[in-house]
Amino acid sequence: MSLGINKMSKVTVIVAIYNVKDYLDACLGSLMAQTYKDVEFMCVDDGSTDGSKAIIEKYVALDERFKYYYKENGGLADVRNFGIENSTSEYIMHMDGDDIADPKMVEAAVFYMDSFKLDMFIFGHRKVYPDGTKEVIHLEMENGIYNLRSNPEILAKTPNSSWGKIYRRELFERYDIRYPVGLHHEDLATTYRLIFYAKKIGYEDRALYDYAVGRVGNVTSTVDESIYDIIKVTDILLNFYRDHEAFDMYYDELECLIERNYIFALRKAMRIKDRTFGDRFIDVVYRSKGHYFKRKNKKYRIERSKDDFIYRHRSLTKMYYHHVLRKGKR
Repeated sequence: MSLGINKMSKVTVIVAIYNVKDYLDACLGSLMAQTYKDVEFMCVDDGSTDGSKAIIEKYVALDERFKYYYKENGGLADVRNFGIENSTSEYIMHMDGDDIADPKMVEAAVFYMDSFKLDMFIFGHRKVYPDGTKEVIHLEMENGIYNLRSNPEILAKTPNSSWGKIYRRELFERYDIRYPVGLHHEDLATTYRLIFYAKKIGYEDRALYDYAVGRVGNVTSTVDESIYDIIKVTDILLNFYRDHEAFDMYYDELECLIERNYIFALRKAMRIKDRTFGDRFIDVVYRSKGHYFKRKNKKYRIERSKDDFIYRHRSLTKMYYHHVLRKGKR
C-alpha cells in the first residue's frame, strides 16, 4: 500500500522500518532536510506494531518526496528487495529507520555518481552509541575510483553494510542480485556480489551517515539461533565466487573478509549463556573456515582489536568462552 505521489525520481532511498517509532522522527526528519530534491523516500513499514505508521504518514503529508508502503513482516532483506522491485529510479540507497542522514548525503552521492559515471559510491559514517557519543569510522580505502579486477583489496576493505552506499539500480536488475530473504547479515551476501560486477566504484571518506549501535532490539544485539545466519550468507557469497571461477583469484581478500565477519560473530557468541549452544556454534564457525580456507593469509592483517588473537584458534576461543561463562556465574 502506498500513500505517496507516484512520480519517477533520480534516486530512491529505501528506508527499512520495523518498530522504531522512538527513533523514526529523527530519521525521517534528517531525510526531509536533504538538500537534494529529485529523490523519493520509500518508507517501507515491515509490519510494525508500535505506531510507526502515524509518524510516516505525517511526513507523507508534509513532503511529496515521502511515500508510505506497508508489507507483512519479512525482515531487512525482504524490505530491501521490495524497495528495489518497486523503484524506477536510476540510483538506489538504503537506510535503516533508526539511523540519521547528513543533510547533504543524497546530494553528495548523486554528484559523485553523475560526475564520474560510477556504478557504486561508498562513503564514511559515524557510530552513535546509546549515550549519544559519536565515533567517526573512516574508510580503509583512500579516496578514489576503483574496480575489483585492478584493486582486489576492496573486497577486504569495503564495509558490508548496505547503507553508506549508493548503487546504480541497473546493477541489481541486470545481474538479478537480491538480498537473501530470512537471513541476518544479508549485506555480506550481497555487497560483494555487486562489487564483483561494478566497473567503477568511488570512495570518499566523508561521514554522511549516523549508524545507531547498541540499541535494544537491534538485530546485531540479539543472540539466538539466527546467529547461524553468518554461516549461511558466507556460503552464498563464497559459492558465488566459486561459480564465477573467481574464488582462487581473490582467495586472500575473501579470507580476510570472512575472517573479520567470523570474529564479529564469535564476539557476539561470548554472550551465549547455554554452554552447549555456544560450544556448538564455535565448532561450526571453525569447520566453515576450514572448509573454505586451507592456507594462512599472509597478505592482510586480519586482527583489528588487541584481543582479536583470542579468535585465532578454536581451542583458544573455547577457553575464553568458558572463562566468560564461569565469570558470569559468580
